Amino acid sequence: MNFKDLLENTRTYHSFEETNVDSEFVHKLIETALKAPNHKFTFPWKYIWAKGKVKDRIAELFFESKKSKLDPELGRDEDFFKNKILNPELIILIQEKADDTFTLKEDYATLSCSVQLMALYLRELGYAYKWSTGGTTRDERLYEILNLNSEKQEVIGFFLFGKGVGNLNDRRRPEVKDVLITTT
Repeated sequence: MNFKDLLENTRTYHSFEETNVDSEFVHKLIETALKAPNHKFTFPWKYIWAKGKVKDRIAELFFESKKSKLDPELGRDEDFFKNKILNPELIILIQEKADDTFTLKEDYATLSCSVQLMALYLRELGYAYKWSTGGTTRDERLYEILNLNSEKQEVIGFFLFGKGVGNLNDRRRPEVKDVLITTT
């Protein structure tokens, strides 16, 4: 797959088959993420690979936030919501908080770039991904589950990956003429 095809076929998935990868796979994924540009070499990132009981607790927390959306006619039951977390692999994206707003913004940008690199790496290998920044990522109970200090660290999102299920919708993107301003 060439780079253009890779870009065109890298999309967010919302459902995954049950996926299990080994630690070597995850190490290569994170190695790829660490190639992201990083102004001032702050290396603001931590990645938590959630497994076992921790992942179960996060799935329960996710379900609690979605209870109001239960709908048996749509197949949305407790398992439906928990499997959104339990089926794929789950990497939790953590940003170390900087002391100033400029560095904080730059560090968020570098973490975002790391996510894009992981997405492209996974797509090349035939895997799908989703970067989720839903309410569960901002729930103080998640910080307790992960033993994080919310004064020093921020959960930027969940990075879910695995074998995607379902069809992808076409992307709507602006055209270059709508976003490029050329000065003289």
